[in-house]
Amino acid sequence: MVTCTNGHAVSDGEQFCGHCGVAVMTASVTCPNGHINPEDQQFCPRCGAPIAAPSEALAQSSSVRWWYRKNRKRWFVVTAGIVTVLAVVAAIVAVVAINAEKRESASTARPGSTAMRQWWSGVHDDITDLRAAVNDSRRAINLNDKTAMESACQRMHDTAAIKLQAHMPSPDPYLTAEVGSVIQDAHQAAHVCLAILQGSMAYDGGQFQSLLDEVLRHLDGAQGIADRTGTQA
Repeated sequence: MVTCTNGHAVSDGEQFCGHCGVAVMTASVTCPNGHINPEDQQFCPRCGAPIAAPSEALAQSSSVRWWYRKNRKRWFVVTAGIVTVLAVVAAIVAVVAINAEKRESASTARPGSTAMRQWWSGVHDDITDLRAAVNDSRRAINLNDKTAMESACQRMHDTAAIKLQAHMPSPDPYLTAEVGSVIQDAHQAAHVCLAILQGSMAYDGGQFQSLLDEVLRHLDGAQGIADRTGTQA
């Protein structure tokens, strides 16, 4: 039997349907391996697999659909249960991981905080003295008080280059870098100040004031790092 794609019967040998004009095809079935065979074949000549008749295949397909409809609710319940269990397990794993991370952070933060508090306690007075020396030197310049200026600049030099330097490095690399900049700028400012007082360098208010500003800026930066990394109990 020959039919077109719309199901009209077509005489043997005709290539197009006389009813609708579409190309005709011979009724066929496929084997389990996907090979196309004539309808009356029982075994596939290409692979030897048995070929189910269209009616039998349709019956099997209908049976499968009926079984699925009957058990669809059960499968939905089972699937939902599996998803719920997986979600609970994932939540438990996440909680355990977070708690472990907190314990690890706490165990590593406490020793660092203790070391930072101890270090900062040792340099706190020197930091305070250096800030006072910078402010005193700036005040002395404004008052044109050379005696007070010399005293303030000498204190700035000794506090930065001797006292603070003796505590280096700090427990934190960023704090070490910031305090290192404090020491360098204060040391340079003190030498410029003393050179001006001794007459070996012409006074350049802008340069000296800029150095003092840098010392104070780095002092503020060091204080901020210390506060964030554990100087508070």
